Amino acid sequence: MTAIPEATTAARSPSHTFVSHSGEDREFVDRFVVDLRRIGIDAWYSAFEIKAGDSIPEKMDEGLQACRFFVLVVSKSSAASPYVKMEIASAISRNAQGSVKKIICIKLDGTEPPALLQHLKWIDFVKLGYESTLKEVTDSILDVELRSPLGRLPTGDWEEKEL
Repeated sequence: MTAIPEATTAARSPSHTFVSHSGEDREFVDRFVVDLRRIGIDAWYSAFEIKAGDSIPEKMDEGLQACRFFVLVVSKSSAASPYVKMEIASAISRNAQGSVKKIICIKLDGTEPPALLQHLKWIDFVKLGYESTLKEVTDSILDVELRSPLGRLPTGDWEEKEL
C-alpha cells in the first residue's frame, strides 16, 4: 500500500473531506482515498487516521468536525453499519449548520442512499465506473466549472435572428 502523509485534523483545509464507509468496502475506499489525496484533496480515512489505542468515536468526531465535504460510500454493508449511521447523522447536522458544504453519495452497489439524502444528486459507481466516479467527486469538491465556455457576442451591425 502507498504511504500517505499524515493529515492533521486540527486545521480545516478548504478541501478537507471525510470519507464514510463500511470496512467491507475497503478495496474501493483504499484506492479512492489515495487518488483523492494525490489530486490534492485532504481526505480523512479511518484506516489512516485511527491508530491502535485511539478512541474510535473521538477520532471520527475530530475528522467530522474538520471536514468541509462528506463523502458517503453507499453499499449494503455501509447501510447496516452503526458507525456509518452516526457519521451520516453528524454530517446532516453539520450541513444544516453550514460547516459541511456538501454531502456526496457514491452508490457502490444497488443500495439506495438513506431517505434523508434522497434529494441529493448521487454518483452511481456501477454505471459510471471508477474513473468517472472519481472525476465527479473531485469536480464537486473542487467546484470545477462544468459548463462549456460562453462565446462572445458578435460586434457591429447585426440583426437578432429567430432561432
